[in-house]
Amino acid sequence: MDWVGGNRKIQLDGKDSGPRVIWAYRFDAAIQSPSGRYAAVYERLGTKAVLLDNGEHLRELNRSFYHANVYEYPIAFIQLPDGRELIAHCPEEYNRIEIDDVETGKRLTPKSDRKPDDFFHSRLSVSHDGRRLLSAGWVWHPFNSVATWLIQEALADSRVLDKACSPHGAGAEINCASFLDSDRNLMNSSIDADDFSDDEDTLFHKGSLAVFDLRSNTIESVAKTDQTLGTMLWLGDDRIASFYGFAKIIDLKTGKATFNWPDIMTGKQDSSIIHYLDSLPPIAMDSSGKRFAVASKDRITVVQC
Repeated sequence: MDWVGGNRKIQLDGKDSGPRVIWAYRFDAAIQSPSGRYAAVYERLGTKAVLLDNGEHLRELNRSFYHANVYEYPIAFIQLPDGRELIAHCPEEYNRIEIDDVETGKRLTPKSDRKPDDFFHSRLSVSHDGRRLLSAGWVWHPFNSVATWLIQEALADSRVLDKACSPHGAGAEINCASFLDSDRNLMNSSIDADDFSDDEDTLFHKGSLAVFDLRSNTIESVAKTDQTLGTMLWLGDDRIASFYGFAKIIDLKTGKATFNWPDIMTGKQDSSIIHYLDSLPPIAMDSSGKRFAVASKDRITVVQC
């Protein structure tokens, strides 16, 4: 589905239903809810998003203007065990995550006495079972970092979302992070990242690829890598897909590339701060199906791993 392109449906055989709507705005990115019913189109470096219900306009969303032209719009869908779908975003302040009911727009995190940490939330994502929320954003100066929360705890008390604690044992900035499963994160640090710890007990330094256990708040494993990895997709069997520069497969244990697609160009994003980059190609990632798709000007390449 190409929501930004006007709700186009593109089949694997190349059949294209064509655009059904023309958005009168600069939208350049989209997400889709787990059920497929809802979608959101938004401007990566802007303040505007639109929620869609089965392709039809539902309502507009906004985020804080503060440095919005520098880093990626924070937004993610959540599906609860009962099937109800929510949306996490930052409509009021750059450092304050709110969770709303998608269908009704009701705010589910209404506490007025919140005092959020000074964290620029971005690249929000949700574990496959809908239990945890992750933010791969940054703190001033800038410094890439990550924070994770249990969604049910946040719904019970929204002040839970105000604490943005970095993973224990991380001695360098965390450029990119994603879920390996509901209790573990993948996280990497680029080869030229800021490294601020020389403590011998610190395992995670620049040029690292690690698995972080959220239950024990410890690093489960770490491998050194000689290249910047960027955005990651868990494929199972100790494999991840890495999308910095071009698509490749990385061995989780060694940090080495085992297969490359140098002709599938995927941009050079290794932070939520992307204002200095050329336009990023759309990438659709399906961890459960172990596949991804990358769009260029004249084609969409689908890779089954």
